[in-house]
Amino acid sequence: MISKKILIYFFTIPIYFYKKIRIEKQRLQFITYLILQNRMLQDGNLAFRRYIYDNKTFNLKSLS
Repeated sequence: MISKKILIYFFTIPIYFYKKIRIEKQRLQFITYLILQNRMLQDGNLAFRRYIYDNKTFNLKSLS
């Protein structure tokens, strides 16, 4: 009886923590996305250009 309980705890606790860590990572990603969006709104076009330039998706000359 005791060994069964130990086995159950041994298998369920790591899964619980893994799920918790995954949720935290998703929350952090969402928060950073919101902060970036807010900065883009505050700084206007300049921040948007800087963000695109950092990601190297577009050339800056094509935007101006």
